[in-house]
Amino acid sequence: MTKVSQFYTNFAKKDLQSQKARNKKNMMNKKERKLTNEEMLKIVDVIAPIYKEGQRHIVAMYLTGWLYKAHVSYESAKELIELICNKFNDEECDDRLYTLDRTYGLKGNQPPEYRLKTKSGIFELLTHWLNKEEAIKRVKMLEEIFGTASPKGIQRSLAPSKG
Repeated sequence: MTKVSQFYTNFAKKDLQSQKARNKKNMMNKKERKLTNEEMLKIVDVIAPIYKEGQRHIVAMYLTGWLYKAHVSYESAKELIELICNKFNDEECDDRLYTLDRTYGLKGNQPPEYRLKTKSGIFELLTHWLNKEEAIKRVKMLEEIFGTASPKGIQRSLAPSKG
């Protein structure tokens, strides 16, 4: 490796390390909340219809993004992901935990917050497997747990139709 390429490699490593340190500091500065056991069990029930083989990774991406944006502590989020993996016998739990770590900025490159699809993604998956009313009901249950407002698409779908 040339001196120039070594310099850039070391520079990139230091930048990644400092980014991870900033992420940890930012997480500590945010007011985080812990999920209760009851809330975790309710979340597992809500996502049960969509946590299917072949789309578990995408559910984990959307859910961990929502947890992150809702300022749920990393420890609670990790406990929830492990509970989900155990409940559904998910053999790729390490991948789900890596997704969580990446979303929380602890491994890999943390996606920018604006790129996290979160609840709108969960809503799309729910409407694929359930009727719209049931999907809305389940998203509202998650909103209550996370203390967040409805996605714009869901708000529009609840508005009375003109006609």
